[in-house]
Amino acid sequence: MSSALRNLYLFRVAFSIVWVALLTLTSPPSHPGTTVSILGGLLLVAYPISDAAATVVDLRTDTTGRLRLPQRVNAATSAAAAITVAIGVSVSLVTAMDIFGVWAIISGAIQLTVGARRLGQLAGQWPMIISGAGSIFAGTTFIGWSRSPTSALHALAQYSIGGAIWYLLTALWLQSARPAAPTIVAHDS
Repeated sequence: MSSALRNLYLFRVAFSIVWVALLTLTSPPSHPGTTVSILGGLLLVAYPISDAAATVVDLRTDTTGRLRLPQRVNAATSAAAAITVAIGVSVSLVTAMDIFGVWAIISGAIQLTVGARRLGQLAGQWPMIISGAGSIFAGTTFIGWSRSPTSALHALAQYSIGGAIWYLLTALWLQSARPAAPTIVAHDS
């Protein structure tokens, strides 16, 4: 399981880097009440979709046999967030960011819960717990920052990069926790 999770976390790091790069190319609307550009809207919707997909992969690779309700709730919440963010971007950036913020709070709480439940069974869960707490905090701040389009998109970029850093740390921790490969020793005859 740790190898599959490590690969999933590395994918999430790469996704975040590309997502932030594309987000920086998006010019924010001039007024918070205006609608978001098509690229900006697609990026806002793609983020919870990527989380839902990653959660499904996590569910399929989880061999702990523990209750997986939090992950299922996260996948459903992320899918619902993608739909509601898509509706929100057609209204305004403020609406989309408010929805994104609520989703970040919920998904952060679930990530914190899953990380805490895996503590005794899997290495590298402290960064996931910290990342979940950070997502809860970030979600609450998105709502306030969404009143300024530039600040809102800057906050999203920071959120994604912060998550990428925690996923990278967890992937490295999982890599270092792997048992060493057996060494073949040659014997002289």
